[in-house]
Amino acid sequence: MATETDNTSLSFGRYLQAIRIEKGISLEAVSKETRIRMETLVQIEDEDHDKLPQQVYVMGFLRAYAKAIKADGDEAVERYLSRLNVARKIAASEADLDRSKKNFWPRLILSLVTLLALIMVTLFIVSFIRDRSASNQQPTPVADQPSLEQPVAEPVQDNTTLPEADFRTNAPPAVKYALRIQTTEETWMKVTADSQEPMEYNLTPGDKIELEASTGYNLTIGNAGGVELFLNGEPVEVAGASGQVVNLQLP
Repeated sequence: MATETDNTSLSFGRYLQAIRIEKGISLEAVSKETRIRMETLVQIEDEDHDKLPQQVYVMGFLRAYAKAIKADGDEAVERYLSRLNVARKIAASEADLDRSKKNFWPRLILSLVTLLALIMVTLFIVSFIRDRSASNQQPTPVADQPSLEQPVAEPVQDNTTLPEADFRTNAPPAVKYALRIQTTEETWMKVTADSQEPMEYNLTPGDKIELEASTGYNLTIGNAGGVELFLNGEPVEVAGASGQVVNLQLP
């Protein structure tokens, strides 16, 4: 059974839930004591930010909940604000990604139109120069035919064989980046490999993930102090403390 000292890595809802279960207090008893609806208490324990009311009300609910189960209300509020800050950063990052996607197609179409115009101009210039050169050429006089009485020199056959050209090219292999992720604390991560669709992970201590990419990775880490990274077997330093959100570009 979890104890309060074991809950240092939990956020606000899981923190209160763990202490309530440890003390054998039912959610109905908390609702009766605090006069907070059961639905709202469930949303607090599930940390459902989308359904929870405004921040000022949630902070009051957390202090009342903590008082009912004899937990630290200030600790619960601090964990809530930290988690709320992370959620807002994720939402802002996703909004930036959506804006980037919306701007991609107009830029691509403009680039293709520009390229097509350059090709057409180049073809016109080449055709103009070719026609100009053909009109300036003078007819070449026909050389005198050799007399039948004069022996015509036979071409000398050269039996020397030229070495065959070696057209083989050694294309360098595509560069691969192998990334290994290990967690020592609970955290969330968003990983974008080779500019593909990002993948999100909710990780617990001891989880391991292995990924491969050709160009590299963009990582958003929700708990910098709880993650160990290895790129092609070499450790990567993650600058940040426990609970701090960081963004890394590898390599």
